[in-house]
Amino acid sequence: MKNMKKIFALILLFSGFASSSFAQAHANATASANILAPITLTNKSDMAFGDIAVNNTGGTVTLPAHAGGIIASDRTFTGGITFPTSTNPVSDAEFTVTGEKATTYAIILPASCIINNGTNNMTIDNYVTDLGTTTPTLDGTTGTQTFYVGSTLHVGPSQDHGAYSGTFTVTVNYN
Repeated sequence: MKNMKKIFALILLFSGFASSSFAQAHANATASANILAPITLTNKSDMAFGDIAVNNTGGTVTLPAHAGGIIASDRTFTGGITFPTSTNPVSDAEFTVTGEKATTYAIILPASCIINNGTNNMTIDNYVTDLGTTTPTLDGTTGTQTFYVGSTLHVGPSQDHGAYSGTFTVTVNYN
């Protein structure tokens, strides 16, 4: 019996070593990262609605976004808006994106912005790009792409005359 207790104790002792020696295993893995070229956005030309005349009903002026830019005859209007012979330029905004070649990115347009003449405001909204709903991709050779932004200007009834201006922000991010 005494020998049996010693054998049992030895079995317990060795089984503890055996299970602990099989309790660990090791493997190596490789860690990696790929740093993309910084994405940049450059404004090449500003948005200009040109000369606008308004009566007591107000209305809207829409600038479409066209690859290569727009001309005065491309803009449209609603309500009491007319376009006199334009002496001030008309243009959609032009932007150039630069970054990692052949990489897709997202364009984030503002919901709206306010322009003013120092005392009176007008709202611009419904921003669109000439790229439509496609996912933009930077050129595979140059890592660049140009796009154009148009929008809609809301002109109030008998809007106060003057030169109105303001800024809006366009953002780009890698997908």
